[in-house]
Amino acid sequence: LLIVDEASQADLTALPLLYLAENAIIVGDDKQVSPVSIGTKNEAVDALRRSWLTGRVPHAESYEFDMSLYDMVIPTMRMVRLSEHFRCVPEIIGYSNEKMYNNRILPLRDSHSSELMPPVINYRVDGRRNGKAKINDKEAECIVSLMLACWEQTEYADKTFGIISLLGDEQAFYIMNFAYN
Repeated sequence: LLIVDEASQADLTALPLLYLAENAIIVGDDKQVSPVSIGTKNEAVDALRRSWLTGRVPHAESYEFDMSLYDMVIPTMRMVRLSEHFRCVPEIIGYSNEKMYNNRILPLRDSHSSELMPPVINYRVDGRRNGKAKINDKEAECIVSLMLACWEQTEYADKTFGIISLLGDEQAFYIMNFAYN
């Protein structure tokens, strides 16, 4: 039995895993972002697909470069959709639950199980990207200021922070450098 977790994050190169076992459980989420192989040439992956999949795998031509393993197996496997979420407090999973899952996900974790209250604070920054650069100065300054303010609070002692920037690597590096200067 082969179990592939986070299959929606695995790309076409994960397909050979399915040949390792008689049965497979593919765990994923079609609402997540498909994998992006940065730096990989589409032409190289297409050549591998033609060389190794065509004639060996049914419908090999339908497998696209930006598809996840999860996307590839949906037409051929019986789907069981989970309806409970245990990791995040309701306030955090709530946004995704409303926007992506039509409120079908039941959050199992109690809001008060976290010592950090409130778990989510909406904060708008009126910043703009600087020209062609994928950098937003105001956003970076605001994020670093908020993190420094949090670190001064005792409830954040020994906690780690993660930042996700939709602008990409340039903004992430800019924020990191801003924080250390």
